[in-house]
Amino acid sequence: MTAIVEALYIFDEHNSETDPLAILEFLHRVVDVLEDFLGTPLLSHKIENNYDIVAQVLGEMCDGGIICNTEPNALREIVDVPGVIGKLLTNVGLSG
Repeated sequence: MTAIVEALYIFDEHNSETDPLAILEFLHRVVDVLEDFLGTPLLSHKIENNYDIVAQVLGEMCDGGIICNTEPNALREIVDVPGVIGKLLTNVGLSG
């Protein structure tokens, strides 16, 4: 199953017991949430530069292969997004 956003391809492998529409809906929710956190358009370099945020978001959205939380407002409360100063200090090598 594939979701195409701008020039970004998102692939999914699943077994035949899984509802394909649920997977497709989840992929679109992932894209929507990542655009909410990282900004639009969702580009590969944004994902690479913000891997810590992406990993936290995906970990909260899907836990052990089970879809848990896909609501952007609820994820904003759970996922720790570092501020500008924290990111700057991390890039320099200091703890924020």
